Amino acid sequence: GVQTIFFFPNGTLVIAYKNSVIDIVRNTGIRTINALHLKPINGDKKIYQVNGDDEQCLLSTGFGIVILDLLKNEIGDAWVLGNGGGFVKVNGTLELAGFYYAATEEGLKKAPVAGTNLADYRNWATVSGTAGLPAAPVAQVLALEESIYVQVGSTLFQDKDNQFQAI
Repeated sequence: GVQTIFFFPNGTLVIAYKNSVIDIVRNTGIRTINALHLKPINGDKKIYQVNGDDEQCLLSTGFGIVILDLLKNEIGDAWVLGNGGGFVKVNGTLELAGFYYAATEEGLKKAPVAGTNLADYRNWATVSGTAGLPAAPVAQVLALEESIYVQVGSTLFQDKDNQFQAI
């Protein structure tokens, strides 16, 4: 069964299945990627969201973020960003204004796109618990017109000048 899908403006469709197999659908054909499905990880490999651009996807998984290289049609880095370097469920990701944002069960985390070694959890800052954002699991992170929106429980917060406000 299909878990999630993502469509790119260039016509590429990424389909992630419940068993972590991925299909990349283009007008030239379908490419199946099963490397994540086959990877020996004792954790939740389910893909909860796909986000990205024409070159790479950020796959939000039950253990962290996995990079899918769309130019090479292969899995790249895996970023395990849980506290202490442990696995953490990532519900969604976003790249905006030079930062990656991750909606995790440990709260909202962020790291600079130009940062080094994003596979090291110490290079990710936890935003939740600061700037008006509660220290709680984050269900989703979204962007609209260069503004970040974060869903915590049933409340939506908007980042206004580096301060989150419930809307």
